[in-house]
Amino acid sequence: MLGTLGQCEFSMGKTLLVYDMNLKEMENYEEIYTEIGQNLTAAHEKIAECKKEILQAKRIRKNRQGKEFSS
Repeated sequence: MLGTLGQCEFSMGKTLLVYDMNLKEMENYEEIYTEIGQNLTAAHEKIAECKKEILQAKRIRKNRQGKEFSS
């Protein structure tokens, strides 16, 4: 009887450890998910910035080429 009780306690303790581990993993995944979301937002903002810079560079180049041909 004590052996069975000991096995049940061991099994319960093991289950609690696995449960705690799963909770910590879920928290970890949520943090990673949030970080990835922030990185994606930052990347989209950087892409938008770069597109503006490219358009500005194209305008400058076009203006310079126009001046070269008119000279």
